[in-house]
Amino acid sequence: MPFFISAQDCKNLFENQIKDVTKINTNEFALISDDFNITKVDANFDTIWQNNQLDTVNNFFINKIQSTFDDGFIASGGSPLGNLFKLNSIGDTVWTKQCQIFNFGPFGGYNIIDIIQTLDSGYAFVAVYGHMSYYSMVVKLNQFGDTLWTQTNIIPEPNSWDNQVKTINETNNGDLILSGEVNVNFPTNSSYSYLYKLNSNGDSIWAKTFNDFEFNAVAMDNNENIIIAGKEKNNSNTNESIIMKANSLGDTLWSKAMQAKSINCVQLADGGYIFGGSKESSTFFNSSYLFKTNINGDTLWTRVYPEDTANRELKMIFNLFDNDYLLLGELSSNFPSSNNQIDYKIQVDSLGYCPGFSPTNFSTTSPSTIVFYPNPTKENINISLNNFKGNIQTEVFDLIGNSLETTNETTISLRNYSKGIYVLRVAYGDRVQEFKVIKD
Repeated sequence: MPFFISAQDCKNLFENQIKDVTKINTNEFALISDDFNITKVDANFDTIWQNNQLDTVNNFFINKIQSTFDDGFIASGGSPLGNLFKLNSIGDTVWTKQCQIFNFGPFGGYNIIDIIQTLDSGYAFVAVYGHMSYYSMVVKLNQFGDTLWTQTNIIPEPNSWDNQVKTINETNNGDLILSGEVNVNFPTNSSYSYLYKLNSNGDSIWAKTFNDFEFNAVAMDNNENIIIAGKEKNNSNTNESIIMKANSLGDTLWSKAMQAKSINCVQLADGGYIFGGSKESSTFFNSSYLFKTNINGDTLWTRVYPEDTANRELKMIFNLFDNDYLLLGELSSNFPSSNNQIDYKIQVDSLGYCPGFSPTNFSTTSPSTIVFYPNPTKENINISLNNFKGNIQTEVFDLIGNSLETTNETTISLRNYSKGIYVLRVAYGDRVQEFKVIKD
């Protein structure tokens, strides 16, 4: 059954481009902007405080920030060396470290790609280094930023000129899971992505590779299943947007192709997963795209936030209070940078609708008009379609996407449902529309 895609435009543009954002609590964030400021903001991105005193001389730069257990932050970046900044809860520098993993030599640049605080209150990061050819490493640090161990032999591939690690996550017992991509140039040009698990001492546990797959984002749920957003070359040698789920051993549980231009981010959501990226909309520009699935990867709903002057795509998703979402994105480019350049935000409710957006008022190109009443209701919802003579099918969902009933009747009883908000998905002809209804 085709899914109806609602059209909304509710983005807010930023004056300065943002390199990275971390969530502090339910409705507060810290961000790094292009001018090297670190700013704490609320959910509306109104400034709470700003630190513009970081030492960014000697070609140092900051491109990642993560909140820490003490309500402070760890910020990281690259230079000829890796650099770390530990900040307190108001953005003051507690300590700085230069991670001189190598002696000086012909290794080219060094860039910390992703960093986390580990369960032992230390840190772990993944980095890419090299010049012309690129290689990856993982580094474990104590709580003061001192190096405990490093591992550079990540998925060794003798015929590779490009091995770039992308993400790092920690399991409940302190193991680390990395993801990355390898490009091979002999005997033929090819590429594959990998999941790589090692213990807290840096010893390898297992590795899994995925041919012709490019991971854009990786998340891990409470059962240590791994949820992946990316793209894969299909049988016709064209890229296809894919979502995938693997178990705690890296074995694929399911993999599904999606009708999207790109899928760049994934977040755990109540009752499933929510993905963001871009999709070509009716304006023929790539627009911000959001969709939610259940734990089996089945689509529950999709949303498009249309563009008419530029290509845009979602890059980050954050959960807010009441299951709302904060979506962050950037201008699409044919020459993607390794660093995000976030320049707009969209805040939506648990169904992906913008504040004040009423799906009942959405007009389509179809001559048929759906009318439903009363809303709110204490018992029944009546559905009427003007200028449509065929069959209709209505499905009732709760707010976390559970299907409650399906019917072909035009009067739906909510008598046995508790008070709250529900979603009606009405299918007629080749159209599907969704409506919020309130049971008093």
